[in-house]
Amino acid sequence: MIARKSKSHFELLNALMKTFIATPTQESRRAVQSFMEMDDTNFSAFMVLFDAFKNPRAKSQVEIFEPGKNSVDGAVAFPTAIAPREILAKLPYVNYTELLAREKDYRATASRASLWLKKMQ
Repeated sequence: MIARKSKSHFELLNALMKTFIATPTQESRRAVQSFMEMDDTNFSAFMVLFDAFKNPRAKSQVEIFEPGKNSVDGAVAFPTAIAPREILAKLPYVNYTELLAREKDYRATASRASLWLKKMQ
């Protein structure tokens, strides 16, 4: 059974978001991010979507990286195949070849995992 969030939970989240929007400091960002239980990558993606939702007329664009062709103003997305190492270091990454090399550890961890299938409709 999945617990539903209470009204006070959403009220607190709204208060945290208002504080973050009014004074976007690292402290207010961390407070919202922690409350939402998101890592840096997911929180950044959430904020891009949130900004687009709050400002639908702001014509912000995300460009796919092309050497020498991107504008300076917009956000640039790097396909992982050509992304610089410093960007890749920030992404969650699983090297499956390394998992295969440590089969004993992998099997021990996998035996404790479970899969829960749930129909959405």
